[in-house]
Amino acid sequence: MPKSIVKVSQKIGEGRGEEGAKYISVKIPKELMDEVDRIVSAGVLGYKSRMEFIKDAVRDKVLRLKAEISDEKR
Repeated sequence: MPKSIVKVSQKIGEGRGEEGAKYISVKIPKELMDEVDRIVSAGVLGYKSRMEFIKDAVRDKVLRLKAEISDEKR
């Protein structure tokens, strides 16, 4: 794996008690992951892990895109 890429694995449904959850992997540039790690380490916004931060960031992006699409349909 190239040094500039960090592989992140996540168990789908983790923290929700879902049985039979699956894992996914995402490749993120190392510089971006280093920034995430600095935010988590600093305790900014109360994130306790990089995975918690990443899930929140993806969730936020999905909600923003849904809102944007909804606004465009008006």
